[in-house]
Amino acid sequence: MCFSFSKGEKELGITAANYTGNNMTLVCEPSINVEDLRKSEWTFRGRVIKQTGKRKITNSNTRSVLRIEKANAVDIGKQKLVK
Repeated sequence: MCFSFSKGEKELGITAANYTGNNMTLVCEPSINVEDLRKSEWTFRGRVIKQTGKRKITNSNTRSVLRIEKANAVDIGKQKLVK
């Protein structure tokens, strides 16, 4: 099962200036009963995000959180949770 953010930056009114230097937290907490999310992975531009440096991932059986510390323009793009 795959979850993603479907709206683009323009639709959400987000610009690079909103990201720069701020922490960004993305949460996937489905309102429907899905399988355990603990083994899920976040991807960015099609590549699996490794939990290193400024990227922290916290998974439980019902929720997954991706936190990017001090986000900047290179962090802008489609973040996706893949089960």
